[in-house]
Amino acid sequence: MNVFESHAFQHGVLWLLLKDQLFCESYSHVVKIGYFRFNDSKGVAYVAMRFFKKYFQTMSKEQFEIEARTIENTKITDKLEVTSKDLINLYEKVMTIEKPDREWFKDQLVPFAKQREAVAFLNRFKSQIENDEMVNLNQFDKLVDEYNKLDQDQSNLPQEFMSSIESLKEFADKKPIPTPWQSINRYCGGVGEGELWGFLGRTNVGKSAFLTAIGVVALKHMYNVFHWSFEDSDRVVKTRYASALTGIIRNDVPVNIDAVISNLRAKGKKLGKLFTQYSENFSIRASDVRGAILELERREKINIDLIIIDYAPLFKSENGERPNWETYEESLRILRGTISSLQKRGFSGFQGDKSSESAETSTFANIGKAYGMAAVLDGCISINQTFEERDEKAMRLYIVKLKDGEGVGKTIRICEDHSTCTYDERDGHQAVDGVVVSENDIGEINDSVDQGVLVDMGDVEDEEESEE
Repeated sequence: MNVFESHAFQHGVLWLLLKDQLFCESYSHVVKIGYFRFNDSKGVAYVAMRFFKKYFQTMSKEQFEIEARTIENTKITDKLEVTSKDLINLYEKVMTIEKPDREWFKDQLVPFAKQREAVAFLNRFKSQIENDEMVNLNQFDKLVDEYNKLDQDQSNLPQEFMSSIESLKEFADKKPIPTPWQSINRYCGGVGEGELWGFLGRTNVGKSAFLTAIGVVALKHMYNVFHWSFEDSDRVVKTRYASALTGIIRNDVPVNIDAVISNLRAKGKKLGKLFTQYSENFSIRASDVRGAILELERREKINIDLIIIDYAPLFKSENGERPNWETYEESLRILRGTISSLQKRGFSGFQGDKSSESAETSTFANIGKAYGMAAVLDGCISINQTFEERDEKAMRLYIVKLKDGEGVGKTIRICEDHSTCTYDERDGHQAVDGVVVSENDIGEINDSVDQGVLVDMGDVEDEEESEE
């Protein structure tokens, strides 16, 4: 038991809160109701601090009795399960002790409070990664500021908390964008600044739709997204995003264009901005990405947070030849270097096993390749699916993340709905905030196609053009 948890110390603090004007002026803000062990002590502290905050003075016995009766049968006393009589009895008991040494109590209280605040900060910080309430990782900067303001003596903190806080601060510096899957976010936090990730899967498994799902979550967290496709036109890409953001299946978006536009315009300023671009296969080099991003940011006066390349194997090699594995790997290294130097986050797609003889439409041979890809990338997600799973609209994602130079893997199961780019975790786990969002979660989307957003949908065409 630490010193604050002893009866004598807690009663001494209560005496100071009730009777010592100078202590209340200097240190009452340090005391929290939750520091007290017993409910009657919490109630007396609540009454004393409430009175001081309201009148900026300490209390007489008559004033305490009036205030105690005032709060009886309110949410406070109901929650604490105490009566005004309980509080008055404790007040009288506290008043019988010898006047506490203010400076000694201050010297014990302040370090204790700082330690408690640091631990509370750590728990809030962890919840941004681990809890289902993780909705905005931009709050990491604010939490780090709160920690720094504590100005605590590190010797007062358990080493396990200090090391955890430092590792979480290092993680927060990367400002990760979460994926749609809570298990992946708990595992590695998401896609951090300077990181390039990829989906690995065979043709037609849905890599483009998965990339859209990543983009949608980023938009919902107020990040700006640039989606560069070498396979699908701007209209097809925008149709996917419109579907994921409204819940209208892709093939129905063109025939429900008025509803789509109304839905997207009516939902407030709660989305980042989406910019799209189409280029023909093998017409762009990986080294061209840097200039394109910088020009877009200059022209639009905006910062791009997430770059989606659909997909990287369709880059032209730097020497102008059709890419093979050697030039393909070179393109990846150049793209990763660009993402890292610009401090963006990147996501792309890659071709997996093409075998049609396998028992899986996307095979576990992809997992071995995923480890190889993770040596070039910062992380790789292999999309795996048996024929039985395909019939059940189920998939397995195998995530490989290089940690301390070693590949570490994790598997999750998901339910797929390609029609709205929705991929929820199975076994009771749901996507972060959903991929199809609620009415209150959608933000303003600019009307101009040139400014890279969805609402100008007059050019949306049927999804038939896209790779199914």
